[in-house]
Amino acid sequence: MKKKCIGLLGASGNYRKLTFDQINQLLTFALKNYELIDISTSYGIDFNLINILKDYDLSPFDSKLIYKVGCNFQDSYNPRELFSSTIIDFNSIDVERIDSILFHRPSIEKLKSDIKFHDLIKKVYPKIPIGICTNSIALYNLYKENISIDDVQLALNPLDYLYNKNFLKKLYDDKISIQLRSILSSGLLTGKYNCNTIFKDPLRSRLTEKRNRKNFTKRVNMSIKIFEFIKKKYGLPSEHIPIFLYSLFENLDNVKCVVRGGSSMHQMKDNLKSFKIKHSDRKELFDLMETSWSCEYV
Repeated sequence: MKKKCIGLLGASGNYRKLTFDQINQLLTFALKNYELIDISTSYGIDFNLINILKDYDLSPFDSKLIYKVGCNFQDSYNPRELFSSTIIDFNSIDVERIDSILFHRPSIEKLKSDIKFHDLIKKVYPKIPIGICTNSIALYNLYKENISIDDVQLALNPLDYLYNKNFLKKLYDDKISIQLRSILSSGLLTGKYNCNTIFKDPLRSRLTEKRNRKNFTKRVNMSIKIFEFIKKKYGLPSEHIPIFLYSLFENLDNVKCVVRGGSSMHQMKDNLKSFKIKHSDRKELFDLMETSWSCEYV
């Protein structure tokens, strides 16, 4: 049984404005009910989630954190400053709660700084797995030449599976632990949106900008097609299809966890559920991802 993982991006206020009390309710529920919690030092519009957690009494909870760093840097940075702030966070949260440290948005421009940060953190915490968040084989290979990579977190869903198939094989061959996110493709695979949708939240507004509108229309229409196929084929109510997709991708080789979403209490509760999917059904669905469902990324 794979560990249940929840991403806290939805609790950060990026999709909708959240009060401090609402954020606390979501964080407390996540800590009580999920074994892994995916969090970045950059998560939080009005309230930084890491800073909120540092004030928690975490002793009643067993959950561990996937701790992502470096998202706020676009270029080379001071690795000692990032190292110092990371140490402060770990001392406040308790380092035993850190499942892994991931470079969030790694890049060629940040590589030298990331190498130095990696070397500093490994001296103090040699047993904590280190990884990166990327869908680029080239970037993965570059980082792997310079740092020890244990985990890779990548975005994967029925629309993008074909494009990432070779990368998945590479990670499997390299015996890298895989974390999967964006299974619902920014919510397009929830059945809630159509080609007339206009996103206004900071994370998805680019999808419906004029320059992306043509590709977005193709992507959302394909999402609707996939959604309706699964709904009809398996007789599922609409609200269960996200859970079905999370469960489907959890079955891939070397997958440590699927980062489930949730920006409301209802979603967080619902996403604790799982489906058992027959091998023959899994094969059919992944075959369709390779032959019929692939769609250009926006």
